[in-house]
Amino acid sequence: MILNYKMKNSLKNLISFFIQHPEFFQHLISFHYPFTYKQLLKYNSFIDRGKVVSNSSIEWNSEILRLFNDPEDWVFLTSNPSTLKSIKLIEEFHDKIEWKNQDQSLFTTISNNTGLPWSIELIEKYEHLWDYYQMSSNDCIPWTQGLIDKHLDGLDGTIRE
Repeated sequence: MILNYKMKNSLKNLISFFIQHPEFFQHLISFHYPFTYKQLLKYNSFIDRGKVVSNSSIEWNSEILRLFNDPEDWVFLTSNPSTLKSIKLIEEFHDKIEWKNQDQSLFTTISNNTGLPWSIELIEKYEHLWDYYQMSSNDCIPWTQGLIDKHLDGLDGTIRE
């Protein structure tokens, strides 16, 4: 009974805090809440889409990804390890994916995404699109000597050693 009272009091304090700091609440749920497709539609005017695209708690699927058409959104969706979990999604959104980044100081391309279903077949299917410099720092890629030899020119010097 005492625990129940403390929990209710803590919840009231939390709700009060969120009411007093709506921007913080918006940031928090946009970045961490596991929204569904219907919730994203319903709360579209409230959520921060710039944070939602980096949200790794969402069960990303084709329906949800189609809600995002802005190329700026796709910079973040592409590097979010929770978005492109299947080859089917990569194929479907192939034209929206951020494949190359001209500014090598930013690791925001699909090549650096640790959540992809990495395989030799996937690498070879899109071999003309990968940013091999960024791939060289991705420890989720199944590197083989043959793969390294084939793409040696594009790889970062650290993998050649």
